[in-house]
Amino acid sequence: MQTNKIIVLDANILIRAVLGKKVRGIVEKYALTNQFVTPEICYHDARKYLPPLFEKRNLPVQNALDVLEGLNCLVEAIDANLYGLYEQKAKPNLVLIGHLSERDWKAVCACVKTALAELDN
Repeated sequence: MQTNKIIVLDANILIRAVLGKKVRGIVEKYALTNQFVTPEICYHDARKYLPPLFEKRNLPVQNALDVLEGLNCLVEAIDANLYGLYEQKAKPNLVLIGHLSERDWKAVCACVKTALAELDN
């Protein structure tokens, strides 16, 4: 199967894919023709922030974590070793992009890495 685009998701999108059907449905629909990736740290952050969200709503936390783990077959986690080389290139540009957290640079690095990989092909 040929993919059209590589799409990098951040932790907020992973969390939205767990909380609702719309984002998860979009990922499921377009995963057939596109490759979804995320820095591993985004899965880690989602695992960290989902339990309090579900506890606050008196919902079973394990259900949220199960849905998140189910996304692994649709959204590939990228190890920091693969995109870490791009930190020095991406971090100075965060100011130009706008207000981003320290963790957001990881998604930027993943974007740079995947864009460069596409250019090499």
